[in-house]
Amino acid sequence: MNIKFRLYSKQLKEYVNPNDLHLTMSFDGDIFSYEEGKLVTDQYVIEQFAGAKDVDGKEIYAGDRLSFTCLGMSYDRVVVFNNGCFLADDGHDDDNFEFLDDYDYKVIGNIHE
Repeated sequence: MNIKFRLYSKQLKEYVNPNDLHLTMSFDGDIFSYEEGKLVTDQYVIEQFAGAKDVDGKEIYAGDRLSFTCLGMSYDRVVVFNNGCFLADDGHDDDNFEFLDDYDYKVIGNIHE
C-alpha cells in the first residue's frame, strides 16, 4: 500500500495540491509554507489514504463519508484512523466497523461538506 495524503484548506474550503502552494509536511504532521516562511498547520486538515477504493474506483481517505450494506442493513459512516487501523465510524463508540474489503463501499462525500 502506498502511503498518501490529501490536504484540505480551511480557508479555501477545498482540497488543494501542496506542491502548487509550496507546502511541505514533516514526519510529525506539521505543514510548512515556503512562501510564508512559517508553519501553517492550523490552516489545513491532513487526511490519509485508507488503502482502498470504493465501488466506482475512487480512492478512500480518512474523512470520507461512506455508504455500504452489511448483513442486509444500510450504513452511512465516516472513515477515521484510530488505534492503528481505519474504521467506518458512526460518531459513537458502539457501532464502528473495521475498514475491510468485504463491503462494497461508496464514497458519498466527506466531513467538510
